[in-house]
Amino acid sequence: MYQLLIMELSNISYSPISSQRKSILMFNLLMLISLRPWFVYFYVDQHVLIALDIVLSTLSYAFSPRSFCFKARDFGIFLVLMVAAMLGTVGNFNAFLTTFICCVPFFVFMCASQELRIATLASFNKMFYWILGISLLFWYLHLAGMPLPHVHLDAPGETTYEFDNYFVFIRNTHITASLVPRFCSIFLEPGYIACLCVIMLFLYRFNLRKFHNKIYLVSLFASFSLAGWLFFFIALIPYMAQKGRGKWYYLLLVVSFVGLFLYLNTESDNVVNTMIGSRLSIEDGRLSGYNRANDELRKVWSTDFWNSDNVLFGYREDFISRFDFGASVDSRAYIMRYGLLAFIAYVWFLVRGLKIKYSYLGLWLFIIVALFVYRGYSVMFLHALLFLYISSLEFLKRESSFSKTSTLSNNGWKSS
Repeated sequence: MYQLLIMELSNISYSPISSQRKSILMFNLLMLISLRPWFVYFYVDQHVLIALDIVLSTLSYAFSPRSFCFKARDFGIFLVLMVAAMLGTVGNFNAFLTTFICCVPFFVFMCASQELRIATLASFNKMFYWILGISLLFWYLHLAGMPLPHVHLDAPGETTYEFDNYFVFIRNTHITASLVPRFCSIFLEPGYIACLCVIMLFLYRFNLRKFHNKIYLVSLFASFSLAGWLFFFIALIPYMAQKGRGKWYYLLLVVSFVGLFLYLNTESDNVVNTMIGSRLSIEDGRLSGYNRANDELRKVWSTDFWNSDNVLFGYREDFISRFDFGASVDSRAYIMRYGLLAFIAYVWFLVRGLKIKYSYLGLWLFIIVALFVYRGYSVMFLHALLFLYISSLEFLKRESSFSKTSTLSNNGWKSS
């Protein structure tokens, strides 16, 4: 059985005063902010967030300039990502300037050394599972009936973002979300957190002997995210297909969770049935629980769009005013709004990264990320997602070249 490994960075000090450690912290903050925790979404102005992209990116380089190398190849790949972002922007000059600034952290991260990128991933893992772990503890205390101090949060202009803020977690109180409590920690979208948990479980090989993997698994289950649960089983496929005795562990994991799902899904008023089971039926040739595109979008997509002059650059400003697509947010909505060229440029960026650092598990990581993006295009340019993708391809490539006698460490590779 292969071991998932993270490189031991012998030349990086993990003391609080390490210059490289400071760079890693800047990258982690960029990732955290991009996930929009409640204190960022509700209390930090958009202009401040744009400024933070510049400040944190600059500091990440300034703290450890020797850990960065600017190469023509990285710049070329970044330009393609920039083109994708610019084509996916609608508005005046300020909108395009904002897009450019928000892309700067990607270039800085791409120019970081492999060791720094992998160390950033290891550090993000620690930060992420501690946040989820603390949230889970108080979440279940709350569900058990323990009174906890909280305040109410309303997002102006967002009817679906109404929360009770318990500070270490938030609970959506909107009428459509309050029927079944869904865990989302300090973040707004339980589906995003579930999908990120799947990625982290995949990278750490679903090894439930590791405490952080237990945290990710419980968080995934508590999110009641249909996409997250489906991605979980998809992410297990490459491990079940491997040779040797190791595959039996993953098969047992699948059987256990399918059995648990069937047991919890026996009653129609069960939470699992309401959020997952009832949405898995096939109606009119599609999954009934797939709510990322409405009938109007499906109709325009299959007929008018491909016969129009808007295929390459999309409907852009007319997307909202011309059609009643509601909350349609999957990749078809992105292509119809911004055009096929914008989507192709983004996919090329993902494929190019995979080609440079190709590995078998890297290919499956690409599939998981592609499905995540297809589910909702608002995640496409999240720093958390693309930083994870870039750095994960790095160590999955390294894993394939290291011996099987190595063991997993949260901080880096460690040889036995």
